[in-house]
This record gives sequence, C-alpha cells and structure tokens, in this order.
Amino acid sequence: MDAYLSLLAVDGALVNVGAPGEPLSLHVMALIGGRRSYAGS
Repeated sequence: MDAYLSLLAVDGALVNVGAPGEPLSLHVMALIGGRRSYAGS
C-alpha cells in the first residue's frame, strides 16, 4: 500500500472500493508527512 501512497500528490487521496482480500498495512507517517489521505467504502 505504501508504494501507491508514494504516487499521490500533496493533499491527494487514495480510495479503496470494496473489501480487501487481506489486511492492509501502511506507514502512518507516509500519510501525515505528505498530507495524504486513505479512504474506503
């Protein structure tokens, strides 16, 4: 997941639609430091 977050611009958002097949892990500082967000439905 961190690889996708690194592709986002500042203030970018990554939206996951549907349930993931396995638990996701990501580094919180990748979100906070780049002012990025992760959302799901």
